[in-house]
This record gives sequence, C-alpha cells and structure tokens, in this order.
Amino acid sequence: MKTKNNADKIGRPSVNLNTKLFLIFILSLVISIFSFFLFILINPQFGDIRNQQIEQQKEEETIRKLLAQLTHSLEEKHMSLDDIDHIASTLNPIADAHPNLGFLVANGKGDVLFHSNNQKIKNTNIQYLLKQKLADESTGNESFNTHYSSFISLLSLQGDIGYLIIEGPSFDPIFSPNRYIYQVYMGLGGSVLIFFVLFLLWTRPITRYIK
Repeated sequence: MKTKNNADKIGRPSVNLNTKLFLIFILSLVISIFSFFLFILINPQFGDIRNQQIEQQKEEETIRKLLAQLTHSLEEKHMSLDDIDHIASTLNPIADAHPNLGFLVANGKGDVLFHSNNQKIKNTNIQYLLKQKLADESTGNESFNTHYSSFISLLSLQGDIGYLIIEGPSFDPIFSPNRYIYQVYMGLGGSVLIFFVLFLLWTRPITRYIK
C-alpha cells in the first residue's frame, strides 16, 4: 500500500511539470506576438504610412465628389461638347480654386477639347488613359504614374458622349517596399528573440529541479 502511494507521489510532479512547460510556452508566445504588434504600432515609419493613407483617402474622396458635382453641373447647362467657351467658363473658376488639380474635357474619340491652365496630365491620349484606368481598377491600383492619379467621368452633353478628367496629386511612398519588409523582419526577429529569452528564463528553475 505504501509503495502505491509513493508511486502516486512520484507521478504527480510530472503532470505539473508538463502543465508548467505548456503554460510557459503559451505565455512566451503571447508576449512575443504582442511585442511584434507593439513594434508595428509604435514605429514612427509605420505611423507615417497610416497617416499618409488616411490623407490620400480623404483627398481622393474630395476629388470624386468634385468630379460628380462638375459632371452634374455641366450636364445641367444643356451645352454641347463643341461649346468650349461655356465649358471653360464653368471649369476655369474651379481650376483656379484648386491649383493642385488639373481639369480636362475630351470627346468620345479621345480628342482633347479643353484643359485647364494648371493641367497636370502628361499623356493626353484619352483612350490610353481609359485602358490604364480599367487595368488599374482591376488590380486595385488607381494611380496612372508615380506623380499623379486620374479620375474620369462620362459626360453626356446634348447627346454627345465625352469625358471629364480630373488629375490630382498622388502620394509617393515614404520609403521603399524593401525598407518596409526590412522593418517587418526586424520586428519579427525581435519577437522571436523575446520568445526564446523568456522561455529559457522561465524554464531555468524547472531544468534545475530536473537536474
């Protein structure tokens, strides 16, 4: 009877030891994962990227609203695409109020009928811009080049179909993708190091006990 009780006493610590090792592993893993996300949150470069994305989204939303308003305003005046003077009188004040934007009107064939004095569009091949627009939208990238992004709306004036284009500034990346990946790897390496350090420190008393 005593032998059985002694066997039970010897067997119990092994269960507790396994439980302790499991808890130490989970706790070390949770802390290392938390440290990785904390590094991402407090890293100023990642913060700048988030702020830039928010600023870009606000700018794009403002341009889209302006594009819709101008399209509606031009179509309401019942002018034709050949009435360049009326188109210019409508768009020039808007262009003056938004010097960082470029405005362009083209007919259905892609011929440019009007462009603002602060035109930023480098390529006036409208058909090319439309193809690029469709290609970029399919891939989720709406920027035509590294400096500007275009917003295009169909324009129906007296039965003629044309295009109203607003060219707005796009935002260059704060740092290259390689730099971004490097920062992520740094955070990942640091979190792995934290995991091993914590695991070794917390298992040290157990290894001493086993010895």
